[in-house]
Amino acid sequence: MRRDPNTELLSLRYDVGLSAARNALVERATTPFVVLLDDDFVFDQRTDIAALLRVLEESPDQLDIVAGSLVLHEPADSEPYSYAEMLRISDDGTELQLRRGSLGPVSGFEDACSRHDIVLNFFVARTLSLRRVLWDADLKLGEHQDFFLRAKNSGLKVASCPSLAIAIHAQDHSDTNYKRKRMREFQFLRKMLTKHNLRRLRLSTGPVYVDLDR
Repeated sequence: MRRDPNTELLSLRYDVGLSAARNALVERATTPFVVLLDDDFVFDQRTDIAALLRVLEESPDQLDIVAGSLVLHEPADSEPYSYAEMLRISDDGTELQLRRGSLGPVSGFEDACSRHDIVLNFFVARTLSLRRVLWDADLKLGEHQDFFLRAKNSGLKVASCPSLAIAIHAQDHSDTNYKRKRMREFQFLRKMLTKHNLRRLRLSTGPVYVDLDR
């Protein structure tokens, strides 16, 4: 790997997990803002990080996290998607539900951005805000809903601006070792539900994704 004076590579123990790795990076950051994205997301000319940062800095809503959108690498004419949704605990307290909808537009950016509880792992965030929540290091995978549920309960303000910055979802999962580790997602999602005294995770499209009673 060619060395870049502006880049620091952290060496962590093997299979430390997404959560512990992200925590290490956030704790190491010396800037007021950080950019987070999954390992299979890549940038191109449509990835305008400065636009997301501008929303974060200029909106009077005092946002903590501002996300962009993704487009699949193939087919070439794929439409961007954002997965910006709401999080809700069912009335009987047994189910974590993803719901379509928003908390309304972002002040000053009403035509481009809206507020939500959960967004993609492609966002710009305030470093200090992330340090208030961090990721649960026991969840090597299946950490997404847990992080944003705790962010919501901690009062973090989250927004999605899908038209302002687009990244590419490359989805190259051909490596056998990668696929084997990725298949552990349900194991950690079940652990996440147990942690929050919940029994099921339900997607916004309707079906139950994880059910501890099955």
